[in-house]
Amino acid sequence: MWKCPVCDQENAATVCPNCGYDRTCDYEQYPTAFAVTTATPTHILRRQWQAKQGPELAELIADWYDAPQDPAAAEHCFRRLAEGGNPAAQWWLGIACAQGRGAEKDEAQALEWFSRSARQGYARAQYQLGLCFQDGAGVDADLRKALDWFRQAAAQGFAPAQRRLEELETQMPDQLFARYQREPDQAKRMEYLKKAAELGYAKAQAELGRCYFLGLGVKNDYAKASEWYRRAAEPPKPPKQTETPQQLFELYQQESDQVKRMEYLKKSAEMGYAQAQAELGDHYRQGQGVEKNNAQAADWYRKAAQQDDAHAQASMARYCSYGQGVKKDEAEAAQWFLRLAQQDTPEARYWLGECYCFGWGVEQNIIQAAEWFRKAAQQGYAEAQYELGECYYFGWGVEEDKPKAVQWYRKAADQGHANAQWWLGHCYANGIGVKQDAVQAAEWYRKAADQGESLAQYSLGECYEKGRGVTKDPIQAAQWYRKAADQGFSYGQYDLGRCYANGIGVKQDAVQAAEWYRKAADQGHKDAQRALADCYENGRGVARDEALAKEWRAKAKNNNG
Repeated sequence: MWKCPVCDQENAATVCPNCGYDRTCDYEQYPTAFAVTTATPTHILRRQWQAKQGPELAELIADWYDAPQDPAAAEHCFRRLAEGGNPAAQWWLGIACAQGRGAEKDEAQALEWFSRSARQGYARAQYQLGLCFQDGAGVDADLRKALDWFRQAAAQGFAPAQRRLEELETQMPDQLFARYQREPDQAKRMEYLKKAAELGYAKAQAELGRCYFLGLGVKNDYAKASEWYRRAAEPPKPPKQTETPQQLFELYQQESDQVKRMEYLKKSAEMGYAQAQAELGDHYRQGQGVEKNNAQAADWYRKAAQQDDAHAQASMARYCSYGQGVKKDEAEAAQWFLRLAQQDTPEARYWLGECYCFGWGVEQNIIQAAEWFRKAAQQGYAEAQYELGECYYFGWGVEEDKPKAVQWYRKAADQGHANAQWWLGHCYANGIGVKQDAVQAAEWYRKAADQGESLAQYSLGECYEKGRGVTKDPIQAAQWYRKAADQGFSYGQYDLGRCYANGIGVKQDAVQAAEWYRKAADQGHKDAQRALADCYENGRGVARDEALAKEWRAKAKNNNG
């Protein structure tokens, strides 16, 4: 017996029947969405296998989409997942529609997919929807709605939304006035009030006049009180258009007319304002307000990145990784990640760990990878916490320590990381690094399953069928198998077929059973191939056909293990 390094199953066969890992031969094919080379570490295979049908498949396909290799094929995968309710895939499909890559460019369709994903609470989609309302992309510009979506994404800790929210609120006088009203610190209150008043907000001007009149937060000054009361009473004046790069950028943020906005932005960027340069890079990357041009995007990102703009550095790292707009240069990408990591940016520290893990632009060093994962994990970055858990679980770059693996899985799981939630459930189910607890296992499977993780949906179905950690309930079991099956997960398809064949939680239906067996069998599921052969041999749910029965039985026999 040996334990498969990919799916952790113990078996005696040369080829793991669960995931297809062959312990003797070079890998040319692997049952995921991607080709696997002989140099691919087994932990990468593991991650691909885990993610094959779950939410993170969208991220894997996204890398495939951005490389670029086959955007049309990637879009097909996005759409299949998106239509099944995967919020990450819905967001990526929205991006594909917005950019016209792999799909026809359609801002209305992009908006629809962003909306569907955002309504499920997906932070990236909420942020993107905020950008649509801010920029008037596929919808009438509405800064109020933009702010609302930015707030929802920011509440989940999504850093770009937090930055964008901060930028918008500090440029909108009514929002500054609202901050003044709820801020407990007196000094900050007056900063917000004065800025709102200086931006011409009448309510703030009147309030500031009152403060000077009564000496509230400022020294009593009747002359200043009179001046602010007078300004509050005057009709508003159009904004003064100055020529400093920062003020031009502020005008860009406030202007609703798309042509004027881009004029302000370009002028600010040309004057060397880093934030404007990074923003202009975004516009060229997305084709918003300008013709899409990755080379131009990269040029502006580089200018901003050289001024230590974190967003631009991250964009340059991605461009260099995939050769978009610039010549592919993994070494330069790694250098940008390093510069970001040295600024204590947790996301960059995580990606630098990935660089060392895979040997992207640096000499492969799993010890260094684990160390960078640790630094990002200690800053609370969920993806890094999950990866560090993987390191301790399998002994990659650190001494194998299952209890520590559980600790880091838990930290990521508590932040909603679906894969970490499944692994934590797996550890509780099997007593790995923690006391065996079927109730806890089922609860963590449920958390991941509720996010659309197909492996967790299947695992939860098993819990309900066998009464592990939950009250035995065949109806619930069949429902969870169906959720996994609808995402194309072969084990869920086989067990759903078995439920229909035996009337477990559903009305017995031989036709449905054969259909689900066929779906799983087409993916190489050995038990499904045997079951489908029996269906053809006995005419259950299909017309009796000895030839097809022999064909499927032969496939099962040759399915090593």
